[in-house]
Amino acid sequence: MTPLKCSASGRGRLTVGGALLILVFGHALLLPGTRPAGAQEEPAFVEGSWAVVIDRARRGCVWRGRIRLVQRGTRVVGSGWAHSKGRSTRCPELRGKVEGTVSGPLVRFGFATGRIGTARFEGFVNAEKGTIRGDWASGRRSGNWSAKRER
Repeated sequence: MTPLKCSASGRGRLTVGGALLILVFGHALLLPGTRPAGAQEEPAFVEGSWAVVIDRARRGCVWRGRIRLVQRGTRVVGSGWAHSKGRSTRCPELRGKVEGTVSGPLVRFGFATGRIGTARFEGFVNAEKGTIRGDWASGRRSGNWSAKRER
């Protein structure tokens, strides 16, 4: 008989032989089919062209544009641009290189945007809908962003 491997994550999860162990009213329940602790998910496929909307609602800035990504395993590189209607100095045009990583459905990248510096973007890919949604920040500036895969 092979012994079961047990492991615990820093978030209070315990797996036994690849199944999630849950304690309910003093009884242990095993949920089969969960990933063993430390197992890596396949990176979401994000290569291609994406229509982006970048929002900084507190300042009234909403940028619309495109990013083009090339993916090699978990690494992504590319370029992008976005502009805000009216193109005021508070909402400068964004244009630059994109560099980052994909881990499972989570994508993280830096967008060298020029005037506001490198903005850090983080979002979750919904492969079925062909979308990414998340948050961005650059210094004290921050907001939400979304992307829709272009056909």
